Amino acid sequence: MPNIPQLIPESQFPQKALDASKQVYPKVDASSIPNNGWQTWTIASSSDSILPWGKNVLKRDQQLRDFWPTETFLAGALASVCFNRASLDWEIRHPSEKVAQAVTDMLKSAIAGSEIG
Repeated sequence: MPNIPQLIPESQFPQKALDASKQVYPKVDASSIPNNGWQTWTIASSSDSILPWGKNVLKRDQQLRDFWPTETFLAGALASVCFNRASLDWEIRHPSEKVAQAVTDMLKSAIAGSEIG
């Protein structure tokens, strides 16, 4: 029989591909860990001054509204989520067109406030 080159490799995955797919993680030591713990401790220590959930809801809501702008990371995260969600389109669906329109009007007036008539 003539010497015909083998068209199908012995393995489905060539060794070069296997070697390239291996992930090598760097060694972790104390100097390579970012020191972001202070952010967690700052927010965690501030939470002691806020009422627990379920106790005096109105006062807790006011405390949270006063607190979030004071923490830059929390304020940034909250602003990003709010901007993202505000850009989403929404539609109210209901079998009754009158109910759907009433709920739509209610939500639009809650969002826009006194800007719409």
